[in-house]
Amino acid sequence: MRVPWKISFFDQKVESKTLRFPAGILANLLHILEMIEEFGPALGAPYTASMGDGAKKTEGVTAMTRPTFKQFKAKALKKPGVKRSYEDLEVAYELRMQLIALRQKAGLTQEEIAEKLSTSKSNISRLENVHSSISPKLSTIRAYAEAVGYKLKLDFVPRGKSQHNKLKQTDAKSLARL
Repeated sequence: MRVPWKISFFDQKVESKTLRFPAGILANLLHILEMIEEFGPALGAPYTASMGDGAKKTEGVTAMTRPTFKQFKAKALKKPGVKRSYEDLEVAYELRMQLIALRQKAGLTQEEIAEKLSTSKSNISRLENVHSSISPKLSTIRAYAEAVGYKLKLDFVPRGKSQHNKLKQTDAKSLARL
């Protein structure tokens, strides 16, 4: 069973400095940290990540509270422009997370799925990488789905925020169980 990573910040200072990133970079960071929490390094190893420069001892301090990723995300999304940038990136990140989750559920490596699709591992890596400059074709996504034992279903969801967010959370929880 895969154990997801847990992200925390070393301290409030590191969190505060990170929150000063420009909106687009911060939105990307949020999505990347979500993927790390879901898949860990190399997309699957259990571990705990901490953003900071290591433990520091301060005289008179007996306990330290580390800001969690959830707390950081809530603060970041309140910054001007971050929520919009985050939402603009959402579809690309969701697609990549679904592809990776399906491949892992099928027990396939990138090399193995590349062989099934008669392509190279680098093409599969590019397909799963949200920062790829090439958008995948629908036919490529369909072939990938079939290679891992699924049928592609395309769906459109109304923009109503509360309904949209509930659907995304449900879908994400379903994927996490894959």
